[in-house]
This record gives sequence, structure tokens and C-alpha cells, in this order.
Amino acid sequence: MWYNVFIIWLMRSPLGGLLDKNLLLVTYVGRKSGKRYTIPVNYLRINPADPNELTTLSLRTRTWWCNLLDSRPYHVQLQRKDYLATAEVIVLEASVVAHLRSYLKSVPQMAKYFNVRMENGLPNAVDLARAAKERVVILTRVGGLFEGKR
Repeated sequence: MWYNVFIIWLMRSPLGGLLDKNLLLVTYVGRKSGKRYTIPVNYLRINPADPNELTTLSLRTRTWWCNLLDSRPYHVQLQRKDYLATAEVIVLEASVVAHLRSYLKSVPQMAKYFNVRMENGLPNAVDLARAAKERVVILTRVGGLFEGKR
């Protein structure tokens, strides 16, 4: 997408600090092509027990996350530093529902982007189940600083 190029440039520029509170750059190698790709993705830290775990939601129809299924390490630029990372990709709908519920409890203002109604601070169960059919959850675990070439 054309705007990804601009966001990547901005994230790597001195102005990148304006975006990196909830945006990171993911660099991975394509499973089939062997080519290196970098994309910006939104993330949240919703697991207080593990500050190195970042939660990202993606539409199932987007395919970038498929390249993380084999547990190979990849790189992330997080808050202007490069790290090695690994991912757990959650595709099972019941598990996606549970993670999406936690996500929306943490940031209820995001519910409108998932077309999920909030009722008394909790996501509507029917809306949540529908949203889970359309999405996957990527749990990124950030490791040590990456010293290699981007």
C-alpha cells in the first residue's frame, strides 16, 4: 500500500517518535518469495505480567501474518530501537474472542473500529464472535536488541 512507504519513512526519521507509542515496524522474510518485507502495524501492551509481549490484530484476509506462522525470528522497530522478535499467531476463533475481549477492555474506544458494541464496559458477545471470524491475533514477544542489517 502506498501509505506504508510513507509511514515507514516517517517511523525511521527523527519524527518517528510521534508515532511509536502504538505503531511498530515489522520486518520479515516471505515464506515463498524469500524477499524481505517491512510493514507498519499497530500494537498494544495488554499483558501487564509480560511487558515484552505486544498484541496486534489483523484481518484474516491480509496475508502478512502467515509469514510468522513458522516461529522464525523476525525484526521489529519498537520505539526507535531494533529488536529480534518471535510471534504466536492465534487463528482459532474461540481464542481470538478471548484476546479481542481483553484488547477491547484495555482500549474500549477501539470497539467502534471492530463494529463491537460496548455494554457496561464489556464487549457485546455476539459482536465479538462476529469480529473474531474476521481477525487473527499476533502476540509478538520482543527479545534482545538487533545488531544486524535491517
